[in-house]
Amino acid sequence: MSAPDGLRKKIGNWLLQEGWTLEAQAPPDPKIDWVVLATDDRSRRLLIYQHVGHTDRLTVQGTLRISEAHRAAFAEMSAEEVESLLWQLRLELLRAGLDYDGLVQPLDEIRVVDVGFVEGVRLLGLSGFPTGSIEGLSKGEFFRRLHLVRRGTNLVQFLIQQRLG
Repeated sequence: MSAPDGLRKKIGNWLLQEGWTLEAQAPPDPKIDWVVLATDDRSRRLLIYQHVGHTDRLTVQGTLRISEAHRAAFAEMSAEEVESLLWQLRLELLRAGLDYDGLVQPLDEIRVVDVGFVEGVRLLGLSGFPTGSIEGLSKGEFFRRLHLVRRGTNLVQFLIQQRLG
């Protein structure tokens, strides 16, 4: 088993142990090696994936799609009000230690992202070298990052709701 497959299996087992449901996804981009769609007991969904050639990196992503009602409300706001909200969202996500994408006009979908590194992942050959070691990611660290992204998506939802009423 390669390190990426081992990491995917390890994460999948942890998620199942904690009551999440899993759905394997075809990678949406050739630069992505594997993707798992994880759904919790309240139907909140997160993507967990790894880029090709980056066996030491793991990405957790939450996506918020802006509803038609919220798009209409944004359309009624002045450009300055919308920009002010976008800056508030950007700054709050950065304060939380999260990356983001999609915080531009027109708002369609917002992605909240945590990219982290997995210590101890190595892919080496058969001549006495370690192969596919994945011991560097603990269940606690993985779920800390997963819950950070989930809280980040909640933050975005709450700030938009607060501004739009």
